[in-house]
Amino acid sequence: MFERIGQDEGGKQEEHAGLPEGMIDYRVDIDSLKNALMDSLAFSEREAREVIYTMANLVYKMRERLPMYDMVIGDDASARLVTRFMRTCINDVRTAQALPRVKTRFVCGGNVENVDEVHTYIKNDIDLTCSRALFVTEYILTGGGIQAVVDTLQQRGVAFDVAALSMKFAPYHVQNGVYLAEDGSDTDIHFYFGAQRDVGIVFYGNAANGVVKNLYTPHVQRDKFTYNEKMERGRKAMDMCAHEIVRKLVLSDDT
Repeated sequence: MFERIGQDEGGKQEEHAGLPEGMIDYRVDIDSLKNALMDSLAFSEREAREVIYTMANLVYKMRERLPMYDMVIGDDASARLVTRFMRTCINDVRTAQALPRVKTRFVCGGNVENVDEVHTYIKNDIDLTCSRALFVTEYILTGGGIQAVVDTLQQRGVAFDVAALSMKFAPYHVQNGVYLAEDGSDTDIHFYFGAQRDVGIVFYGNAANGVVKNLYTPHVQRDKFTYNEKMERGRKAMDMCAHEIVRKLVLSDDT
């Protein structure tokens, strides 16, 4: 359907400008955020630090567009916490501009087995009334797994962008940070990512997500092995990261 374009020979995707080198180290309280993630999500110190840098880079790239989103669509199930983070970031920016808080929806992308069900669910069974939505996922290998969601949102006429915490390769159908139409022309769908490495994988199967994916439906089920305390601690840690990153890197007068 799409050609693989928009990459150089090394597979690197041209991207929206990220954090200037060293900015996060002198502006953001890395140690406090790192400790919160290690405590609540059982990340190693290296994993926690990588997640913080990657989240900060993603938000910095998107700083000018954050207030335009009035809906967040999360990729269930492993992107629950990343979606929480992005929603809190957007709400912080919108609140500062006296705008209403965003609405949240979830749909299971990433499965070949459930493509038809995803199409039907997005077309018929979910309220997507919004000015512009942000579809959030934690990790992209090639972009094929979420294509059912992207295609159906387009077919339904939803205005949206896509944000991935990290990716292995740029999606086949993205060039210079913009999704392409079938004829190769630009669409108005922007694609953002925090890092081109496997950082987002640390959210796979994390108990703090609180849900597990059903491979054959666009829905998830509650994880019966998850305690509410784990979920709450994970959510609070992601909110803490969002508040600090937005305050220091987006709303600061020095940004």
